[in-house]
Amino acid sequence: MAEGDARCVWLEQERIAGGGAHGTGCALSTAIACGLACGHALERSVRDAKAYLTGALAHPISVGHGTAPVNHLWRCTGRTGGQRAEGQPVA
Repeated sequence: MAEGDARCVWLEQERIAGGGAHGTGCALSTAIACGLACGHALERSVRDAKAYLTGALAHPISVGHGTAPVNHLWRCTGRTGGQRAEGQPVA
C-alpha cells in the first residue's frame, strides 16, 4: 500500500487456494471505502478490508455453475465450509 507521502507498507494475508471468486476487486474496494467512511485511517481500512475478503473467500458458497461469488455474509451465517465452484471441499 502506498500513501501520498511516499510511505509504502507491505500487507500480507494468507492465500486462499481453489480458483477465483467473482467480485473480489469490487468487494475489496467497497470494504476499503466503508472503512474510510467510518473515519478509519487508510492503513486500518485496507487491513480490515483484506481480512474481511480473506474470510469471505475462505467460506465460499456454491450457487449454480462457474465462478463462485464472494460470500459477503460469512460472518453472519456461521458457515464454516461448503463446496467451491469446481467441487473441491472446503474445511
